[in-house]
Amino acid sequence: MVELKLPRRYEYVVSVLSRVERRKIPLKSGLEDIFSGESPGWRIRSAVTAHVLGILRNYRLIDQAINLTLKKGSVHMFKPELRNILRVAVYDIHIRRMVPARTVTMVAVNLAKKILDNNAARLVNALLRQIEGFKIEKVLEREDKAEVLALKYSHPTWFVRYIMELLGEEETIKLLGANNSPAPVWIRVNTIKIDRDRLIKILEKEGTKVTLDTDLPEVLKVVESKKPPVRLSSFSKGLFYIQDKASVLAGHVLNPKPGELIVDVCAAPGGKTSHIAQLMENEGKIIAVDVSRLRMKALKNNMKRLGVKIVETKVMDARDIPKKLKIEADRVIVDPTCSSTGNFRSRPEVRLWVKKKDVKRFAKLQWEILRAAAEIVKENGVLVYSTCSMTLEENEYIIKKFIENTSSFKIVRAEPFIGRPGFNNLMDAQRLFPYLHNTEGFFIAKLVKIG
Repeated sequence: MVELKLPRRYEYVVSVLSRVERRKIPLKSGLEDIFSGESPGWRIRSAVTAHVLGILRNYRLIDQAINLTLKKGSVHMFKPELRNILRVAVYDIHIRRMVPARTVTMVAVNLAKKILDNNAARLVNALLRQIEGFKIEKVLEREDKAEVLALKYSHPTWFVRYIMELLGEEETIKLLGANNSPAPVWIRVNTIKIDRDRLIKILEKEGTKVTLDTDLPEVLKVVESKKPPVRLSSFSKGLFYIQDKASVLAGHVLNPKPGELIVDVCAAPGGKTSHIAQLMENEGKIIAVDVSRLRMKALKNNMKRLGVKIVETKVMDARDIPKKLKIEADRVIVDPTCSSTGNFRSRPEVRLWVKKKDVKRFAKLQWEILRAAAEIVKENGVLVYSTCSMTLEENEYIIKKFIENTSSFKIVRAEPFIGRPGFNNLMDAQRLFPYLHNTEGFFIAKLVKIG
């Protein structure tokens, strides 16, 4: 059992949630911010992470329960700290149910008094006393099927409507259910430093059990671990990299060869970059392009840990590639910033802020980056486009438009092909889904320059 008393646990959880929500940052970054000044131990951090993930996977159900208890207004009229004190309490009373409701209310009231003021504490007390007897099932009493599913599985309503139109109701429910289950931990063997069988033996000695993947030889799935994989000595030595199977697949579709010149666009923090390097046997050259200096710093640290020697970094806007990179690359991979709707399982915090209008904004940027990247591909060279988005606008529509507007490229089958064919009759592209492939929601298309 983790020795973390409830008041301290709630304070951590509220701090992390409020920071993530206010700044729209990844949960991982929020946790780093909160724990950077102290060393509570990985067990305590893991307990806080699990608690936060539980709330994020149920936040809409929780918020609606609070809204139905309020006489007017909604939970979103409160500042993040107050909103998240209420969220953690409602989650523990009605979903987690491991602590008596009265105890939860008392701890929440004391926390509101500590980090806010007495007025906030009185409000928390009044609301939670009512919510203690609330029937959570009331939240789902409505006729709109999409809205019911959106509340039940805590996804944006616009996204649920979108996916129902794309996949149908039955598969939408499977997708939403998968998104609310714990994401698998996939690791990629770093064959620059070690072979798969030796790594498996080392992991076993460290208390970590893995299973082989039937599709990709260097991919392993963690099924049991005494410690989080990032806390293992083998991780710090660079013997493996934590990377979703779908992301590893994109590197195989690119199929880089030793001695080639590769450009990795929107490369940081370097998962695909390091995988490409190992597929090249650390011979040749990779130019890693990213607009963020901070993320590029993380990429450099990863390359050092993993023993990658062939990467040259360029901090720049990817749309400026034709002007700033006077080269002809053998292969280019573009994995641009996207709506992250395929990451709702591993990064449920994204559900808090992603809007339908964001898809159009991302699609415009992705189109501009893809066109720019295409200009540096040599004749008979390869261009791979991938995203962790579920939308057509960021995937099939962009590739269709690119083919129709660019006579010098043709689409080819994105092999190895382990997903489903793309939509919109884009049969050579592939998609992967959490409920079918146990990966992120992912899209991959492969193009060849024909002159």
